[in-house]
Amino acid sequence: MIQKLERTKRKLAKSDTFTVAQKLCDGILKDKPHTTLTRDFKSLHGTVVHLGKTIDKNLKRTESCLYDRAAEQHSGASGSLDSKDLRCVIIHSLMRRGRFDIVDSMVQEMDLKMPVAESTRKIFEKMHSCCRALDSRDVTPALQWVTEVERIYCYPSNKQANGSGEKRAACQNIHLRSSYKDLRFQLLKLRYLQLVQERCGCIYCKPIIANGGKNAMEEEGASEGGGPGKCTGDLLKPITFARKYLAEFAGERQRDVERLTGALLFARDLLNSPYKDLYSDQAWKEVRSNFEAVFCRSHGFAGRDPLVVTLLASNIALPKRAKYASVLRARSNLLEEKDQAPLEINLGKSLQFHSTFVCPISKEQSTTSNPPMLLSCGHVISRAAMLKITRTRRSNRVKCPTCPVESAVSQVRVISF
Repeated sequence: MIQKLERTKRKLAKSDTFTVAQKLCDGILKDKPHTTLTRDFKSLHGTVVHLGKTIDKNLKRTESCLYDRAAEQHSGASGSLDSKDLRCVIIHSLMRRGRFDIVDSMVQEMDLKMPVAESTRKIFEKMHSCCRALDSRDVTPALQWVTEVERIYCYPSNKQANGSGEKRAACQNIHLRSSYKDLRFQLLKLRYLQLVQERCGCIYCKPIIANGGKNAMEEEGASEGGGPGKCTGDLLKPITFARKYLAEFAGERQRDVERLTGALLFARDLLNSPYKDLYSDQAWKEVRSNFEAVFCRSHGFAGRDPLVVTLLASNIALPKRAKYASVLRARSNLLEEKDQAPLEINLGKSLQFHSTFVCPISKEQSTTSNPPMLLSCGHVISRAAMLKITRTRRSNRVKCPTCPVESAVSQVRVISF
């Protein structure tokens, strides 16, 4: 209809007004737009009216599936998260993101006493000052921090060791020490590529002329005996930098160092070369994310925001948990309430932080008091399941529940991971 009106508007400017208007009215009455609009409105209105009831119905059902049994087991009790702890988690998460203005507003409006220590705030302020520098393509603050931390805490002198016992002990963790070195290499790599990008300003490095498609090197190089690749003044800086700071990584990161060396051949147009991924925006984002994780772990915090991890895990687990509970409620004769097996949910590799073992017999996750036990046949069960089997058989031999092989108790080994 709108298209018809537009066409009519154009015709009115060129022809008889009455004739064009009469044809337009006839066409509109023939199409019956009011009937179509009424039908579409009724359909939309019916959907909107029932939307609220559908949401309320589904939310009530999901909530009852998730929390009824938990309320019976923990009524009154210790499993619920205290409101003070919850506020602390939220404020801690906001500080990790650098939203100090929201933290101040939250504390002021709710008339709260700051649940997070002032020293914690200063730690995150320092982290975000380095992150802002990385966002502006300046690696110096972050590089200074990781170099200092690695020097003091991972390789302390006798004088420094006396006053930093706790942090030094934390840095004995091999994974943390390797993460410091890995972060330092990534920052040095970006600084090296920045030096490769810099140009000295000579005639060989001047940009291409827009109208002619030739640069100053092509125009003046012949008379001066020059040619492609004659400029080496701007490449001396990255070469000197690499010899001084990247030589120690040549053994364990040979492939990376080789690629950095190859980037020198494309110094004039690195972002359109086979090595453009080394200096892309994504590379800077990954280094920034890695810096945040290493910085937080160095101060005893989790590498990833616990609140964000919890929300991500809940988004995956809660729908499956609700469906599992609703099936058991609909078929109550399948399992008694006390015998219900725990639901094992795969959250994906991004939410997997350490190895776990769930016994195939008891469906319980292993603990320090109930570790996984390796049978002689190669299958693994929990210690509690193994003791139950030996008590049932009244023997010192364990019959594997997966295969027909029997193992002596003395042959069973504890798996540590």
